[in-house]
Amino acid sequence: MNFDRDSKIKSKYIILLLSTLWFLSCNHKNPTQNQSLNTWISVSQGLTCKEVQCLAIDPLDHNILYAGTKQGIFKTTNAAKNWQNQSVNMTKKDIKSIAIHPLKSNIIIAGTWGGGIFKSIDSGSNWTVANSGLTNPLVYYVSTLNLDSLCFFSCTMAGLFISKDEGTSWKFLENSPYPATYVAILKQNELLVGVKSNGIFSSRDNGLTWYRRSNGLFLSFENRYVSPTSIIAHPEDENILYISTDRGIYKTIDGAENWLLFSDHIANAEVNQLVLDIANPSKLYAATNRGVYKTSNGAQNWELLNNGIASADVQSIALDQKNPNIVYIGTLNGGVFKLIQD
Repeated sequence: MNFDRDSKIKSKYIILLLSTLWFLSCNHKNPTQNQSLNTWISVSQGLTCKEVQCLAIDPLDHNILYAGTKQGIFKTTNAAKNWQNQSVNMTKKDIKSIAIHPLKSNIIIAGTWGGGIFKSIDSGSNWTVANSGLTNPLVYYVSTLNLDSLCFFSCTMAGLFISKDEGTSWKFLENSPYPATYVAILKQNELLVGVKSNGIFSSRDNGLTWYRRSNGLFLSFENRYVSPTSIIAHPEDENILYISTDRGIYKTIDGAENWLLFSDHIANAEVNQLVLDIANPSKLYAATNRGVYKTSNGAQNWELLNNGIASADVQSIALDQKNPNIVYIGTLNGGVFKLIQD
């Protein structure tokens, strides 16, 4: 028997085996890692109410998020690994919207349906009613905007309210259209307000007078205008804006003078919210009653991103602007989901 020859053959087989294993380890991703990329993952541990109506990311610490639900506010400090109830002392818990102070993120206001405004000055640990001057408790949306100075806004069934003391007291903009569903700032301190079934209105004099800006938003077959649910301004081109509505997504390229439908096959979807990637303004995400859609070319085309979502009725969406590959959604009955894109 030729022992040298047998040893050489065995050595060749061992080298071949080791080479194959090395090749597989280098060229094939771990299946578990693969599943966590480009697939929505449920991140609802501790979330006792799965009907999530709004999400807000702390502007100073993107591991901190707040989820507004039908049964109060929940908070995570570890990027949604788990949640804690933060609404023990809230008398009304149907949370429609959450706004965080951009420079002092311990200051938060929450808009509720039936309870008006609640305010926290300790990052959500305690809440107090902040309805001084707020004459309507049915709140659709709250926000912080720079109008000469930083102001808080509340969109209600009765119209638009403004606060100049960080959400403690409110002043009614008496001529504002109603029901006001959303508010944003256009160029040169022009206020834009979305109105339920009545399109878009704007004011250039801090809310004293208002003008309709709804050309292209009328639904002739329903004899009404669309109901805007969010207004998104392009960070680099002041003439470009997007709005989500109960009948699709619209875009203007002339500063809200004219609007065109930009949602092709999701034209009739109920779009609950839009978010835009500030670092890449051509990229937007839409939360709809059919799931999540994404565009990478300024709303020209949309792709469906529903892989892993248990509930396709998506009520809210939040984009981590520090790491825009990370997206969170709140669903009607499925809680919160997180997407990490490669």
